[in-house]
Amino acid sequence: RQVVALVDSLTPALEAPARSVLPVAVGADALGTWLTGVLEEAADWEDVVLRVSVEDQDVGHQALARGDVLGALSSLPTAQTGCTATPLGKMRYVPVVSQRLASRHLTADGDLDLTTCPVLTFGAADELQHRVLRAWCEERGEDANPPAHMIGAQDGFVTGLRAGLGWGCIHELLLGALPEVGDLVRIPGLPMLDVDLHWHRWATELPVLDRFSAAVEAAAAQALRPF
Repeated sequence: RQVVALVDSLTPALEAPARSVLPVAVGADALGTWLTGVLEEAADWEDVVLRVSVEDQDVGHQALARGDVLGALSSLPTAQTGCTATPLGKMRYVPVVSQRLASRHLTADGDLDLTTCPVLTFGAADELQHRVLRAWCEERGEDANPPAHMIGAQDGFVTGLRAGLGWGCIHELLLGALPEVGDLVRIPGLPMLDVDLHWHRWATELPVLDRFSAAVEAAAAQALRPF
């Protein structure tokens, strides 16, 4: 894939211009919020064809290691051999639950009982909710193994939260963009969760990849919380 990308970038100027294929992996939350501006910028590039795959930020770097993509968003700070990793900032997640679901799972003190309340995850690699759950259990000396539902689409995840399938963590930018959030409330006693985000890419200099990486870094500087 590196050889093909290099050949594409060195096409003589006299030949008919060809679009270089740029495969990248990004998280669904990033794609639905702060990466919108990057896509709008890339839409004006007449020499690029984007191939965007959706990967959880905990495993995005694995697509890079497999050679599936040239760049990926990842929570991993360490670059792999032949790649670079640029810190972008923090994505903040808010634990929320529908009021209807919360009313059925209350402790004697009136708090949400996470030992019984179902949880909603985005996919097998989504560990956000269980990180919060483990910290909650350790603080109280509790054991919990509640039902865990899974919906692997961003809009479906929000729909599932509102329907009361389970509680879950939603990105603050997405939460703020919802037209109505009255049916979702922040869970009292649970802290917001910050996830570090890094841009991993090949160290090889490719004009198309360089341009996309610069756009990602600029958008992150505007939208994400600093380290």
